[in-house]
Amino acid sequence: MASRTSAPARSRAASGSSPRGSAKNSAARKPAPAKKPVKKKAAAKRPSKPLQPGPLVRVVLWFGRMLRGLWLGVATGIGHLARSLGSGARDLEAHERRDGLALGLLATTVALIAGVWFGVDAWFVSALSMISHSLVGVLAVFVPILLAVIAWRTLRHPDEAFIPGRVLIGGSALAIGLMGMWHVLNGTPSPSDGANAMDAASGFFGWLFTAPLVTAVGPIVTGVVLVLLIAFGALVVTGTSLQSAKNFFARTTNRSEVADEQGEFEYDEDYEEDYAEIDNDVFPEVLAGDEPFIAPVIEEDHRPAALLMSG
Repeated sequence: MASRTSAPARSRAASGSSPRGSAKNSAARKPAPAKKPVKKKAAAKRPSKPLQPGPLVRVVLWFGRMLRGLWLGVATGIGHLARSLGSGARDLEAHERRDGLALGLLATTVALIAGVWFGVDAWFVSALSMISHSLVGVLAVFVPILLAVIAWRTLRHPDEAFIPGRVLIGGSALAIGLMGMWHVLNGTPSPSDGANAMDAASGFFGWLFTAPLVTAVGPIVTGVVLVLLIAFGALVVTGTSLQSAKNFFARTTNRSEVADEQGEFEYDEDYEEDYAEIDNDVFPEVLAGDEPFIAPVIEEDHRPAALLMSG
């Protein structure tokens, strides 16, 4: 009996151990995972060649570079000539110069002088003249002078070419006041009155500055406001305070009153007519033999201190 019972036990033990052994065998038999092949890096793309401009474009670029070089050469020569006058701008560094801009301002100035002052009939000159007259009217005659001053400062002192705030504010007030006053004196024309009427006054800017005031308060009050604006601009540009202006006018008024009272600044024509016929030879005969009121020689010593010391 014992031998019969041991056989199934061995079979169960064998059956129980067989899955483990089979699992180990299967694990041992399982092939190792294959290594992934290394991907080859894609070859770098060659940079595409830049597109070459066509012959026409190359000609235009070459012509532009030639004009630029010619412009800068002329500008450098004019700038050197302008800085050689005097001694205030000879040491200007090359990177601080603005000769090209100054030459542009000078060219515009010459064109405006030709068109506005002398009426030269050319398309570019006529266009500049028409634009300046349309903007500021008859006051366009002063635009070339203003541009010439700015160009000169740009040549000699480019670092100071920017207008200070005080001068900018005062100059703007002065310009607006003058343009507005001239526009009011010419009847405050509007664009509906035609180009000739606007050009005879202060142009578009004059109408723009005066139209709201004239519509609101009338031309007389507008004129008073513009006079005050002109005075304000003049004081700001010159850096004069109201107290200094008041003292100046007070001194001027007092000086004129004193001169009128004392007659210091008046020429007396009657005096010359009365004494013109007197013979100058009479005076030596009349005064001959006269003794002076005070003798130049001291005859006696009347000094008290000297008398006391002499005893």
